[in-house]
Amino acid sequence: MDNHTIPLNPYRKCHSNIFIFPFLSQHLFSRMYEEDVPQYRRILRKAACEGENKTFFWVSRADGTFCRSEAEVFTPNSIANYDTRYWSHEPNDRISAFLIEVTGIVGSEVIGDVYELDRESYYDMVQRFNTAAIKAHEQITGKRDMSYHVIPIAPATMASLLRYQKYCREHLTKAG
Repeated sequence: MDNHTIPLNPYRKCHSNIFIFPFLSQHLFSRMYEEDVPQYRRILRKAACEGENKTFFWVSRADGTFCRSEAEVFTPNSIANYDTRYWSHEPNDRISAFLIEVTGIVGSEVIGDVYELDRESYYDMVQRFNTAAIKAHEQITGKRDMSYHVIPIAPATMASLLRYQKYCREHLTKAG
């Protein structure tokens, strides 16, 4: 994709104010990694109760699940960033990708909004941000070839990016 191409909106459909784990369990392609789910349930419950970070990228595929904060996904060269890249271009149709916004807890269940993602469009958007962040980091530090080091992002920059992503999701919700 060249720099003049506007990426497609990766947010497809929003499931608003739902019980998150009953919904996600419908999209588990393998029971082999069910032990991941309680860990993710704890992470999302903690986010609902006390966390500032309430947005997560979640993937299910035949060989397991993956759940990381949206900020981790956008951090260049992080593990979450590499994993997102790998799953974005995987041709397998049996991969589901969602963005989860935790809004609270009802009874014992975490609730929130779940957005179905177009994996490739989402990663293209992440990659465009990463390219700009790496170039800025190289200009500031004078170091080149940071391909194997996590690139720190200024908190204000990350906050601005995440606000923009939230705006895009809210726009989808209002439009649909």
